[in-house]
Amino acid sequence: MCAAASTPRWAPASPPPRSSATRPRPGSRSTSPPPGPRRSTDPQNALIELHLHQLRAAIGTERYVLVGHSMGGLLAYALAERAERAGLPPGAVVLLDTFEAAHQFSEKTHIALNEGLDSREQLSGDFALTGAKLSASGRYNALLMEECVLRPVESPTFFLSAAEPMPHQDEGFEGDAWRASWPFPHTAKATPGDHFTIMEHHLPRTTEAIEDWLAEHGL
Repeated sequence: MCAAASTPRWAPASPPPRSSATRPRPGSRSTSPPPGPRRSTDPQNALIELHLHQLRAAIGTERYVLVGHSMGGLLAYALAERAERAGLPPGAVVLLDTFEAAHQFSEKTHIALNEGLDSREQLSGDFALTGAKLSASGRYNALLMEECVLRPVESPTFFLSAAEPMPHQDEGFEGDAWRASWPFPHTAKATPGDHFTIMEHHLPRTTEAIEDWLAEHGL
């Protein structure tokens, strides 16, 4: 559950014998409609139920770990809570530089994110930032950042934040106050790179931090 710009880089970084799977969000392709209230009286619940169904079909009885980057972390955490209630708990949840809610965002953070996304529009292939993806992202921003009500999970949670700010992201903050934080029980660590580059040229270090933490938890 990653941002569109980081999805193609994530799967190849998973070391053997691990296997990984990404789940595209509805509306991320031109042939699928974006999420919205017209299709459901509770689009957030419908989205989580959809991913729970996909998860159950994909993993069967295998142990698994949910990993989410950026807004994908909010979805991964909400899915973990729903999966626990459904008797399908994850072995762990890993959140990569996920901002908990809109109140953690400053105007400068929004600018930094938009500039970062704009600079990545030229990504090639099916993962390019198409108009469909960008349109859907607007709805997901409201659905996850403004409307999503999260509840704590029992699964061990690893919160890996970016050690470096994006351009302009730290303006107006004191010390590390610009950095993403998480309100529920977790293990926290910072990794080299900013919000985007932890999933780009710093991805090997990101993967190493995750693997080390998972190994400590017998996963």
